[in-house]
Amino acid sequence: MDTRLNRDELALLLTEGQNAIEAGAFDQALAAYSTITLLNPDHADALTMEGVVLLELGERQEAEQKFTLALESAPKHPVARFHRGVLRMRRGDKAGKDDLLVAVEGDPQLRTHAAQRAKALLSTPSAPCSPTTR
Repeated sequence: MDTRLNRDELALLLTEGQNAIEAGAFDQALAAYSTITLLNPDHADALTMEGVVLLELGERQEAEQKFTLALESAPKHPVARFHRGVLRMRRGDKAGKDDLLVAVEGDPQLRTHAAQRAKALLSTPSAPCSPTTR
């Protein structure tokens, strides 16, 4: 029996999660994204957004794990790369810069805010790293 979510169910839960984030209801957002990843464990966008919510909740280690899982499914996912890169850089891990480079390479037209921020951070190495940018 296939328990994966269909396209409409995925879209509904992704929207629910985003709306919850915008309302500051992070527990509700986490529940929506966790439902997706429970049934679709390789859904890179949901894993990434789980990580973003976990960051908002102050759970950096768990957030980094979610970003890493997202990158196993989508190695150039710019949002996951950006956030993981910032987290790594904050703890002094030089691999963070590599993540930022891949975030820009994964979105060379800089369509996502994450790729824009990654490029800005790479251009000004002394700039503070803030992992709250999606």
